[in-house]
Amino acid sequence: MKNIRLYILLALLLMAGGVTMQAQEYPYNLEEIRSTGDTVVFAMNYIDETTLLTLASKTNDDNKPVVFVQKMRDDGEVLASVQVWNDEFLADTATPFITEIFRFQDREPFFFFLKRHDGSDTCTFHKAIIHEDLGLTFEDYDWFGSDFYEVNGHLMNKTVNVIVGKEGEAVLSYNTENMCIKTVKFDDTGHVYDAVSLIDTYPDLLSGHGLVTTPDSLGCRIIMQRTDGPYGYSCLTLDSELNLVGAIMNVDQLSYPPVSCCDNAYFRVNRYSGKTYSINKWSVPAYNNNPEIYQDILMSVYDENMVQTHYTWGIHTPTVCQGGLIYTIDFGPSDEVYMAGGMDGAVPHNLYVAYMDQDLNKYGEIYYVHPSKYLIAECLVACPDGGCLVYCDGLDDNTHAAENCIIKITVSDFLNIEEAHSHGFAVATVYPNPGKDVLNIRTALQNARVEVYDLKGRLIHGQALTEHVTAIDATDWVEGVYVWKVYAGDPSTGSKSRVETGKWIKE
Repeated sequence: MKNIRLYILLALLLMAGGVTMQAQEYPYNLEEIRSTGDTVVFAMNYIDETTLLTLASKTNDDNKPVVFVQKMRDDGEVLASVQVWNDEFLADTATPFITEIFRFQDREPFFFFLKRHDGSDTCTFHKAIIHEDLGLTFEDYDWFGSDFYEVNGHLMNKTVNVIVGKEGEAVLSYNTENMCIKTVKFDDTGHVYDAVSLIDTYPDLLSGHGLVTTPDSLGCRIIMQRTDGPYGYSCLTLDSELNLVGAIMNVDQLSYPPVSCCDNAYFRVNRYSGKTYSINKWSVPAYNNNPEIYQDILMSVYDENMVQTHYTWGIHTPTVCQGGLIYTIDFGPSDEVYMAGGMDGAVPHNLYVAYMDQDLNKYGEIYYVHPSKYLIAECLVACPDGGCLVYCDGLDDNTHAAENCIIKITVSDFLNIEEAHSHGFAVATVYPNPGKDVLNIRTALQNARVEVYDLKGRLIHGQALTEHVTAIDATDWVEGVYVWKVYAGDPSTGSKSRVETGKWIKE
């Protein structure tokens, strides 16, 4: 379950001592609706206007994962909690695969999981229905598999996917040990409807594949990494009977570095519009004396034929960043799109959250900038009344203690500077820091301006910020420390007020 978190947090611990922190002023405390400590939340879904269900896990005294369902208000108050499985179940399970919480208007919420059968290598497939009182009903599906791709006895979460169609039918796809993708479809009673193996695909097993519904929710799409040429993605479309009816050998703009197991594109279908969205990290290979460049974050939207229609870029940085995970994108009922990811550095010290329309035009974006805390966005859910909740794995750089949390971000936080600041968010940031020849200013503010001063208070550079990212040529600046200030105001009156400031180091 969420095995990749273990690798990311381990990397954070190993690299923590060697990363230079961004010297941005940080006068505000992040407003957390709930601090989860050593508890990991991996799924959230609203069940009414103010109440949601979460799936979470923690390690018990016997070093076994304990999985439980919580009902909580979106102000952080926990109303009820129930453990999903007892130790007897967990003793039979290395690491279970668990899906998100699915919810349809005419039925109770539910999720799926895979369980080892009697301690063997065979996995069985199950559905758990969550009742109003948090009682659970388990349904055993009429299927088992023994050919899953595993690492040290663990199912890799990116190599297993489950989606649900509008009639309640489920589709399971997974990477097999003999390097193919198997897809199994079940009817709403748990019986196998059909199955197919895509034997010749040869996916990158560590990086896995994506599985989404087609716009009509009757078929499915498998989006997989290619390893037989340019490092990009192919998309296979299957109909309701799992017949292959379409193939796109290069999904627009989606590529990935050839050497990292964690650089995936993650896909999600908007349940309101049927459009497919993705988050990924796009990279430019090293050439001449230029280093490899990672573009963080690229988010795309596709039409019914999986042709990219719109996209928005994130941050250029010469180091690897946390681009985003599958559950860090969600949709509101009024065509709004929310997306969260990491940015700015070899490990994600800074949290990025964007609020956009369905074509990815940005209403606003905010950043969490902290000198000694990592926040990795793992799970996001849109609030029924606007805004979103974001769960983050947190890590204190000084103590290496887990500081996981759930954050509520309102629409006002995206649109109002004072509201963003009061809840601990910045509305402008700079990168890379330290840097050499280019100082990048990032903000979604309208009518904004940046000014850069040396330590003697002399104005070195000033300009209007007309793009989300503005690159300032600092080639001729002497090495040292500079102070940057971002202002917002009304150009018709000439008024301006400082909204963010910090220090930038030129090496």
